[in-house]
Amino acid sequence: MKKISLIYSFLFFSLAAGLVTGCSYGVHEVFGRPDDVDKRTSSLKILNSSEVPASVYPDTFNILVFADIHFGKDDRTSYEEKLIQWIKDNQGNQYKNPLFCMCLGDIADHGLENEYKLYKAYTDKMKNETGVQLYCSVGNHDLYNSGWSNYIKYVYPYSSFYKFETDAFSFYSIDTASGCAGKVQYENLKKAFSSDPKKKIIFSHFPLYGEGDLYFRLQDLTERNKLIGLFADNNVSAFISGHTHKNLSTDFKAFYDLNYYALCVSGKALLFHINQTLKTVTWEEINL
Repeated sequence: MKKISLIYSFLFFSLAAGLVTGCSYGVHEVFGRPDDVDKRTSSLKILNSSEVPASVYPDTFNILVFADIHFGKDDRTSYEEKLIQWIKDNQGNQYKNPLFCMCLGDIADHGLENEYKLYKAYTDKMKNETGVQLYCSVGNHDLYNSGWSNYIKYVYPYSSFYKFETDAFSFYSIDTASGCAGKVQYENLKKAFSSDPKKKIIFSHFPLYGEGDLYFRLQDLTERNKLIGLFADNNVSAFISGHTHKNLSTDFKAFYDLNYYALCVSGKALLFHINQTLKTVTWEEINL
C-alpha cells in the first residue's frame, strides 16, 4: 500500500507541475526530452583560432563565469548590466580582467525568440563595450517552447556541445539541458579526451552531484558515475554548472564539481584564475 501511495503521489505532483507550468513552458517539455540530447550532440564542434580569444598575458588569464540570467522572467534583477560595468572597471587589472565570459545556461526563461533577442543584444553590448566574448551552455529553460531552434540561431557559437583550447587548457561545453548527457555525447566526449592530454574545464547546466541534491543533479546514476570516472581519468580540473540557483560544491579529489547561484537572483559570479605554467585553477566570488 505504501508503494502504491508513493506512486500516486508522484503522478499527482507530476500532473500538477505540468498543469501549472505547461502554458508557459510547453507541457511536453517541462520535464525534458532525453532523446533529443543525442541529436543535439551528434558531433563535437571544435572552435578554430579565430573563434578563441588570445590572452595578452600568456602564462595567466581569468574567466568570468555566471549562471541563469533568465531573460523574460518577471521577478528577475538585471545584474547582467552590472557585470558589464564590472568588466569595464577592471580592464586594466591583470588579475581581474576576464579573457572571456561563460554563462552556464537558462539564458531564456521560456525559450521564446524575444528572450533570445534580448540575450543577443546583451552579448553584442558586452563585446562592443569591453571586447569580451560571451560563451554559453544550454539550459533546460532554453529548450522550452521548442527553444532549441532559437538557441542555435542566436547563441554563439551556435552549438550546445563544443570545445576550444589555450596553450595548456581545453574548455568543453557539454549539453545537459535534458537532465542527462546521453550515450552519443558521452562517447564523443570520451573520444575527444583520448586525443587531448591538456588540463580541462567542463561547463554544464546541470551539476554532476551538487552535494547529493536529488532533484537538480543529473538523474541517471550509471551515467553520472561514468562521467565522474571519465573526468577523473582525463585531467579535468573543474566541472562548473548552474541550474540549482544554489552554491554547492563536491570535491571528487581528482576534480571539483562546482555549482553556482543564479545571477538574476544573487548578483554573484565566479572569477577563475588560470595559470598555464603551473596548470592550476583557482577562483573567487564576485559580488555585484
